[in-house]
Amino acid sequence: MFMGKAGDIVLYKRNLTRRHLNIDAVTGKFYHYANDEYVEIDRRQALDSVFGQNQ
Repeated sequence: MFMGKAGDIVLYKRNLTRRHLNIDAVTGKFYHYANDEYVEIDRRQALDSVFGQNQ
């Protein structure tokens, strides 16, 4: 579900896992929010996290 935006980063949340997927709308890069900042991660890490592979 769409949660909003943080600059160019579009924020989504998966209903089943309640985990977030953050994608830069301009570059298509993926981000993880940690320690009050967005840190770039690769696509595999982002999808594994959202779909429950990493806890």
